[in-house]
Amino acid sequence: MRISNPIQINDWDVRKFITLILVIQSLFLYTILFEVPILRQVFGFINLTFIPGILIIRVLKLHKIGTVETILYTVGLSVSSLMFIGLFANQFYPLLGASKPISFMPLYLTFIGVVLTLCFLTYLIDRDFSNPDFINLNNLFSPFVLLLLLLPFLSIFGTYLVNFYQNNILLILLLLIVSLIPLFVILDKFPINAIPLSVILIAISLLFHRSLISMNLWGSDVFSEYYYSNLVLKMSFWNSSIYSNLNAMLSVTMVPPIYSIICDMELKWVFKIINSLIYSFMPLGLYYLFQKQTNSKIAFLSVFFFMAFPDFYRVMPVVVRQDFGELFLMLLALSLTSKNLSPPKKALILLIFSISLIMSHYALASIYSAFFVGAYFIFSLDKYRKLQNMSGIKDFYSIKNNARRFVGFNFIILFLTFTLGWYIFVSESSTFETVAGIGNRVISNIQNSFDPNYSESLNTAIAGTTSPLYTALKFINIIPMVFITIGIIASFLKSTSKFDIFPQRIIFDDEYIVFSYLNYLFLICSLILPYFSGNLGTMRIFHLSLIFLAPFCIIGYISSIKLINKMITLSWLNQKGIYNLNLLSLFFMIFLLFNTGLIHEVLKDDNPCSISLSNQKEYLEMSPLFREGEVYGAIFLTKIIGERDVYSDIFGRQLLRASIWPKERIYLFERNTETLPSGVYIYFRKLNVENKLMVRSSKSEITSERPYTLLDLNTTLFYNTFLSKNKIYSNGMSEIYK
Repeated sequence: MRISNPIQINDWDVRKFITLILVIQSLFLYTILFEVPILRQVFGFINLTFIPGILIIRVLKLHKIGTVETILYTVGLSVSSLMFIGLFANQFYPLLGASKPISFMPLYLTFIGVVLTLCFLTYLIDRDFSNPDFINLNNLFSPFVLLLLLLPFLSIFGTYLVNFYQNNILLILLLLIVSLIPLFVILDKFPINAIPLSVILIAISLLFHRSLISMNLWGSDVFSEYYYSNLVLKMSFWNSSIYSNLNAMLSVTMVPPIYSIICDMELKWVFKIINSLIYSFMPLGLYYLFQKQTNSKIAFLSVFFFMAFPDFYRVMPVVVRQDFGELFLMLLALSLTSKNLSPPKKALILLIFSISLIMSHYALASIYSAFFVGAYFIFSLDKYRKLQNMSGIKDFYSIKNNARRFVGFNFIILFLTFTLGWYIFVSESSTFETVAGIGNRVISNIQNSFDPNYSESLNTAIAGTTSPLYTALKFINIIPMVFITIGIIASFLKSTSKFDIFPQRIIFDDEYIVFSYLNYLFLICSLILPYFSGNLGTMRIFHLSLIFLAPFCIIGYISSIKLINKMITLSWLNQKGIYNLNLLSLFFMIFLLFNTGLIHEVLKDDNPCSISLSNQKEYLEMSPLFREGEVYGAIFLTKIIGERDVYSDIFGRQLLRASIWPKERIYLFERNTETLPSGVYIYFRKLNVENKLMVRSSKSEITSERPYTLLDLNTTLFYNTFLSKNKIYSNGMSEIYK
């Protein structure tokens, strides 16, 4: 049985298309008027995440671009629309006398106005097109698809068991199933047309298996992001003059509050659920991007490697601005290399996604400002024509022409102007000062290059490990970097001599290969330049570089096999199992199981590495997980603190950042803290109250990582200091003293 493709509705008859849009609006209005739980959240998510984008695609007359590309542009344009709608309402409605523009009625009416306007433009511009795509329902109910659909449910129910019963069996089962999928794909036991679905479901499952741990927010940066999102909710207005990098990011101050208001959803669940769902489209986009450069199997292994890398599921669920920044970066790369977009439409979409990237993540925008300039010079300088054979570039003249059209001087100037303008005039230039400060620090210490005392990456590489399993994990994470390096070198050597080890039938797009080289250069700089990686972190930089470099890991593996076979002729190297990536798929299975912490958990290692799987008390105490009583204590403190300062341990400070700002008002009590200023508060968590322990951080200047240790409060000078204070609040899990 065949039905019209429900994703490519932009190819439907215009009357059927508009009718569906209006039906969704009517159903959503019904859930609002009659306060229907769950359905309001479901229809609200569908409305905000898909409707504006698909309407814009229809207005632009983008047709027959494929299911994957359609849904990616739909989500990206929808999220961009929410940023622009929120910004418009915030800046314009106060001029009309509306003091609370970021509240339900102004936002909902604006959203409906945008939807109806786009419907009218669709009918006016594109009413004659009708060429729907069809899908076979039988394919949707195949055993593989049904198994894939189970993955998110295993993740959801698995985290439920961990949260309430401390049972990790379902999460272990989930990770085992996910780890086997690459092998099934490589062995042709998995339908190729189900790979895109598998990518997004694996992404959702891995993200949920971390984000849904605990009924409260957990992490570090997420509490600062939550503060600014919640501030917009409480004020119903975004104050763009507040001095803060995070306040300048509309991915933090607009998108989560809009979802919370329209969907009638607690902000913490927007952070834990909605953000992960939206970010799960990012790996899908990478798969499609990689597939256009290589083939389905290499693309799948590449994106699986990207998802198996620990920052994908450890960091991304708790860093909202980076979720949206990477989403728009992927969409920029996708539209830049797309063959389905005419030049005017490509230019417009690049402009939208570029502005959205700038307003989402200041670090990514700054990095790619430099990359765009670098790419332009590579494309423009005539002397680089000699590189066309060395780098795998097909025709340098075509690069030059394409670059001047899309990564040309006008695009660079526009991108840099908007970046500088936004970061200088919003939030009192705090973002601009931060980026400039990082650059100045690197340059002023350039003489200390290659010194591990000034480079987090080198320091991490030579540091010791806490157990044999961590030693194994360290080397397992180094192997892909070696393969990536070999892949980059192989791409340079391609077609330059008889010594060609680059895989045949793989030809990268011009733009893609140049940005890959720039990302590799960025990765090398993070290794050798002083303080370069300390602000983002070594692991996060590597994660970001994989957006372009992930396929080079697989290419490096294949090139290594070819190189060994050229040097030492061994028949077994040409066996199907080796050359056709079976061995590499087994490596990625081990890579995932190690990095998710499953191996540590199964072997009962004394140093676990997963808050999702571990029940070890000491490890969880040194993790930023918070109980209800601790949260209630922090909320109570927020109500009474006024303008006074507060002292807590390192994790208590992270929790308090969700409601107390500026962060300089939250001090850490240390071993040698003897006296406290008059009138300050002391906030104790469960660990401090019951176990008389505190968590200390020995953060270095060169690293963003925080090695935590437990310290006995009874052995500190601070303990005697707080004994003289009065207890004013206690709920069994938290206490407040004054």
